[in-house]
Amino acid sequence: MKGVQAVSALVLLLVFCGVSGCGVDEKEQKNLTMTLPSDTPPHTVELLRRVLPKIEAHCPGLVKYWSALEFQQVEPDRPYHVGAGTHLPDWPQVTWLVFQVKDENQLVPGKYRAHGHVCRIGIDADGTALIVPKEPCQSLFFDRPAALADQDFIVDIRD
Repeated sequence: MKGVQAVSALVLLLVFCGVSGCGVDEKEQKNLTMTLPSDTPPHTVELLRRVLPKIEAHCPGLVKYWSALEFQQVEPDRPYHVGAGTHLPDWPQVTWLVFQVKDENQLVPGKYRAHGHVCRIGIDADGTALIVPKEPCQSLFFDRPAALADQDFIVDIRD
C-alpha cells in the first residue's frame, strides 16, 4: 500500500502545476514540486490533491516566488484555535504545508520582509479555508503587502 501512497503523492505533485501550468513557462514548471513523505496519510494526500488548485488561485505569490521557497514538510491534522468570525469551528483540524523562504534570493520583494522566514499555509480538514499566519508570509503568498497586522489571515475557499 505504501507504494500506491507514494505514487499518489507524486501524482499530487504533478497535478499541482503540471496540468494547470500555474501561469509559468515549461522551464519553471519543473521546479514546482513538493516531495511528500511516503507515510503521509492517504486522507491528507487526497485533501491536498483537491485543494491545491484553490491554493494556486488564492495564493499567486506561492507560484510566483516558488524558486525562493524550500518545501520543508506537511503537518497533517493539527488542532488550531481560530476563534469567532469565520465559518470554521473554534478548534478545526488543520493540515499545514511548511516552507522555508531562502535568505539569499532576489525574487521576493524586500518590502515583504519574508526572507529567512518559515511560512505555513494551513488547510482545514474540509478544504473550505486557507490559513496563513505571520504578516511576512501573508505578503509573500498573496503577493501584496499584508492587510492584517498581527493576525492570521483566513481565506474562505468554499465554492
